[in-house]
Amino acid sequence: MPPPPQVEELLVHVRVLARGSRSAIKGVRDGRLQVKTTSPPVAGAANEDVIRQLAAEFGVPPSRVVLHRGATQRMKTFRILKPQRMPAYLGDLLPRNGHRTSAANRL
Repeated sequence: MPPPPQVEELLVHVRVLARGSRSAIKGVRDGRLQVKTTSPPVAGAANEDVIRQLAAEFGVPPSRVVLHRGATQRMKTFRILKPQRMPAYLGDLLPRNGHRTSAANRL
């Protein structure tokens, strides 16, 4: 489901599970997107893998996914610029008031 045209960016709160058996987006839990990666949390390798996964999920090139907060922590926030699609499982976390400005789109 594509987002409305006025959505310029999303802030996505993520919990990264590094050194998993496979890389995958596992869905939403406790208000955060759960992302598994096979990469170790060394020299930014896990962050790079999460960026690739988020880019594929939201239909954007990796250059439009920016690590906003939490570079060395398990809990991170990523900024996705001009997302081309919105995964269905995230729809429940979007604001219900109809005003979807960049400040309101925090997942």
